[in-house]
Amino acid sequence: MGSARAQSRFHNRPRWTVRFISFVIVLLWPIGYIALARYLPNPSDGMLRAKPIIETPARPINPPSDLRAPPPQAPQAPKANPPPITTVTVTAKTKTTTNNLQRNLNLDRNHPSGPHDPTSIRRSSKPHPPTLSKEKSSTLCAKGGARSKGDGDYRMLSMVKNHLPPPSQASSSKSKLFCGIYTYAGNHETQVKAVHDSWAPNCDGFAFFSTEADRSLGTVEISHDGEEGWNNMWQKVREIWSFVHAAYLEDYDYFWLGGDDVFLIVENLKKYLESEEIVKLKEGGKGLYIGSRKKEGGNMDKIFNAGGSGYILDRAALASLAKQLPICWPGQVGFWEDVNIASCLKKENVHAIDTRDELGGERFNLFNPGHLYNYRPPTKNPEKDWYVKYTFGLKVGLDCCSDNSVTFHYMKAPLLKRAYALLYQCGDLDAPED
Repeated sequence: MGSARAQSRFHNRPRWTVRFISFVIVLLWPIGYIALARYLPNPSDGMLRAKPIIETPARPINPPSDLRAPPPQAPQAPKANPPPITTVTVTAKTKTTTNNLQRNLNLDRNHPSGPHDPTSIRRSSKPHPPTLSKEKSSTLCAKGGARSKGDGDYRMLSMVKNHLPPPSQASSSKSKLFCGIYTYAGNHETQVKAVHDSWAPNCDGFAFFSTEADRSLGTVEISHDGEEGWNNMWQKVREIWSFVHAAYLEDYDYFWLGGDDVFLIVENLKKYLESEEIVKLKEGGKGLYIGSRKKEGGNMDKIFNAGGSGYILDRAALASLAKQLPICWPGQVGFWEDVNIASCLKKENVHAIDTRDELGGERFNLFNPGHLYNYRPPTKNPEKDWYVKYTFGLKVGLDCCSDNSVTFHYMKAPLLKRAYALLYQCGDLDAPED
């Protein structure tokens, strides 16, 4: 019996071998086909399909969390890796940008209501700033209780308000400032409306660069390579700067760009741009690149202006950037637009400058007022905290920020409204306490 079973297994072995090989072939053929497809002729163009262009990333493989990510209570280096470096096109490097720029200009010019007027928000017939009702005044202007830990927003903004130049000084400024915000249609009724109704009219020219055009809000539709999203912010920002250069270069002296969660104090920005320090730097003619100067990973050879708090280019710097955009990281997908902008400008010998005040306080702030007021570096291994590592001469509490602060970041719509009320509508505020 045992001998017969052994003989049966022996004679059946070839049959089972064939079945096993057939199973492996069926399982693996799709993988092999995909691998070979990269080299097979493409019927649509009759050419061999090229391998994707993989560009060297401007940031390291494991960078700290992006400066536009939601602020943690105590910023820490992330545990997860960033999205993989990919590309969005294998076409000629200069062609894609040119095509998108022309399409964006045509979308704007052919809008049913006509091209976007960047002065429309400033020329609004609404009184600015509007008078607060008693109900809103009691909610927005009251000290304490609005946020935890002693209402750090109130304390920080009261320090800034007490040094705010009078409106007449800003309105008499000789420098014309264009302000741009990148956003998307999903934020039109929240972040966009909050900015539109608060600080936006203080700019000489203004535009929201979005996925949809809405002339009532001042949004301009911008198309770009790849998907819409935070992980593809570089492609969006490079198309925005190309559009600004083509449409507004000769109309303004300075150009500011930031996200829809930034509060910009225009009076303080104009005061800084007309300071002796900036005027002297501008005389060099190479171009000015102004913002929150950081050192990537603590590396002094990799200096950039953090995108989270927004940054400014003068006319010369914008012209230099426009020359580089078609050839500088053209096919890269990533959220690190700020690092790429610095890399592109560096090729034109335009570098970020130190914008801290005489006491070392930051003018361009990466977090909201309350978070900055309460933030303290971790007591254990502070050098591992990305904010400590990236920042020059870190200060905390009220000392962190300049009396003449220009921007605050991570401002959701309710906080944008409250900041505007505290700075412009609530009258005198109590002196800050540290």
